[in-house]
Amino acid sequence: MYLAGSKSGVMEASGRWPETCLNQSTESIVQWSDGDVFTSRRRRYPDGYTCLGPVSQQSVRPFSMDDSKQYSASESSPQALWEGVSLGREGSSLEWEDSSLEWGGPHGCWEDLFPFPPTYPLPCGEDPLPGPYPRWKSLRLLHLKWENVPYSSNSRRPSLPVELWMQILDVVLKEQNYDAIARCARVCRLFQHMCKPHLATDLTFRSEEDVENLKTDIAVKEIGGWRGPMRMIIGGNKDSKAIPHVASIASKFAGRWTRVEKLTIEKASWPSSLRAADAAVFRNLPHFASITQLVLDDVTFPSIVTFGALVSALSGLKELYLRDVKLTISSFLFDPRALSEFRLLPQPKNLWRIYLGTGTDRYDLEHRLEHDFTPTAWPYYTELLDFMTAVSNPRGKSPRVYPWGSVSCMKLDESVWWRFSSSSIVRLLRALPSLTDLTFTSADEKTLNLKMAAVRTHSRSTRIDIVVKGSTARPQHMDNIVRCFIKTDHPIRITEIETLAHSRLQETAMGGPAMNEVVRHAGPSLHRLEFFINADKMSGGSRPDQHHTLALSADRYHHLDLSENTNLQSLRIHHHLASCVDMCEILSRVTSRCISSVYIEITTGSSKPTEQGELSEGLSRLDAVLSLPVFDNLVNVSIQPSLVVEHDGMEESMKACLTSLGRRGILMIGAEVSSYAVHDTIQSGTVQVDGTEQGRTYLSGGGTAAEKGRERGQVALVSVTWRLGDWQERNRAAHDKGSTSSI
Repeated sequence: MYLAGSKSGVMEASGRWPETCLNQSTESIVQWSDGDVFTSRRRRYPDGYTCLGPVSQQSVRPFSMDDSKQYSASESSPQALWEGVSLGREGSSLEWEDSSLEWGGPHGCWEDLFPFPPTYPLPCGEDPLPGPYPRWKSLRLLHLKWENVPYSSNSRRPSLPVELWMQILDVVLKEQNYDAIARCARVCRLFQHMCKPHLATDLTFRSEEDVENLKTDIAVKEIGGWRGPMRMIIGGNKDSKAIPHVASIASKFAGRWTRVEKLTIEKASWPSSLRAADAAVFRNLPHFASITQLVLDDVTFPSIVTFGALVSALSGLKELYLRDVKLTISSFLFDPRALSEFRLLPQPKNLWRIYLGTGTDRYDLEHRLEHDFTPTAWPYYTELLDFMTAVSNPRGKSPRVYPWGSVSCMKLDESVWWRFSSSSIVRLLRALPSLTDLTFTSADEKTLNLKMAAVRTHSRSTRIDIVVKGSTARPQHMDNIVRCFIKTDHPIRITEIETLAHSRLQETAMGGPAMNEVVRHAGPSLHRLEFFINADKMSGGSRPDQHHTLALSADRYHHLDLSENTNLQSLRIHHHLASCVDMCEILSRVTSRCISSVYIEITTGSSKPTEQGELSEGLSRLDAVLSLPVFDNLVNVSIQPSLVVEHDGMEESMKACLTSLGRRGILMIGAEVSSYAVHDTIQSGTVQVDGTEQGRTYLSGGGTAAEKGRERGQVALVSVTWRLGDWQERNRAAHDKGSTSSI
């Protein structure tokens, strides 16, 4: 056998390497024409692939290889080790565009690299660089172009012509036997390229015929069979919505389809013959261990035990989506026998997220499970939640069981919570002892109206985030759900409140009185308060993570009462008006002497003299308010103007209006020409800075206020001027330095 090359990078191969050289030797000797001997050991990637190369694109003279594995070539040839190659026909040529390539496995053949289309990308690597440890360079793409590529195999037996292989493969594809297609796809890269599009990632079964038409090798469970689709849908027929084929699917494919991640059952009525918890279908479903998502859309179950048996049978289930799930015998929902049977079901230990009445915002379910408000659906969800609560409250000697005890995240659609009461909230929290994220939403999920962080005092003081969002939600419903939390007798303490509302859609915004009631109800436990003030929607100055950020009308805060929040520590105000009258009025009601941080974002894009005058007057009033005795313990006052149009000398003019804060050494002013201001967050002595553009932000100051902060154990920060790319390093250096000087 010999290899020949030219400056164009074309390598011709003919003959056959000795069989003893194929995939056997772990060490080979290369002897060049000048007499030098180079010893190279075979190196493989973790997946078993062999690195061949590097192959020089320089001119090389033909060389030969005999049974003694001695090579000869020109001195310009690289030190190369070729192995695992078997050629089936003389006269083939290979054109390459790089210095090395990675072969297709320990038993590679020419079919493994056969291109379709003609230019085929492959990963390639280089030999380790000199040093005490092997080092590999990054993989690159190698473009191979073949001319007159032969068929071949690693066997000495003659191979079939390529044309005949193509005809055989076409017959297999037409039969739609997924097991046979999957095995063909594992033969070589060419077959994989041709077979992979025929291996469906989504399958829908709406009748027994759909199950029977799917040809598989049921009797032969050999290695190489199809692992199944990624998503499977089971639906009923248009008339009865019956799904008797669910049993056939479970018995036919359980244990064989190990790639199914999502199971959707829609527009279906569960067969009464499969209602028992010990039915055969529930014994087969656990073999679908790969299923992590279950979507039930418009499904009717004969009993609550049947529903529970389905959820419990999927041992790997992590996310459960319920929409229009009904029970045929709801009048016997709280029958003692049903409660007893439900308690005996295996608990889904991996289930952590439940959606009630909503579609998922992940993958491809959003277009099918639409957010339409269906007020008649709420009784079914209420019954379900009531039943879960009843199961977790045993009577007599019955054990305490939490069917959804592992659930930490729950999202409820307006169709579910629009008629919630305070007792409904209590039952929900009791049924979900591990709940940390509770969201009440409607169609527009990107619009945040209220976010509260609370602590459940009875369960090891675990934190729970409660979110109310959706601009399409009816305002009376939002007010009702907020007041439900106020009236509940569940032991929770509200520690943080964030409120946003839309100014252009006042009829859909949460009412100011309800928000004020929440703040007043939080009382001394409230540590952090954040809200927006504006009369118009921002036209390009909104924060990128709140594309639909909604602003709260100023008159809604005229009666904001902060007298009960005596432990308030951090106050953040996003003011989208040049005038600061309303903001100063709110600050004048602060009674907490624990406030150490005040962050104010002022958004203005106008350069009119009148607006600039209003801003200067408002800042002077703000300086007077923050100089009141109640703010003596302030450590940080950060005023961040978010400007659409740059103003020369803006920082100096603002400082001139805030002289008292400047003398105290606690004033920070950061001005940037951007639609997104840099935000700093001070939490328990740590600093987190988020910034995406070039600019300046001041994190802290010096003076006596900083000394007070150090006395209370708070971190002393520094002012940092950052640029894109190095702000993280500068912030880290500033934090390590721990001083109050600029970097």
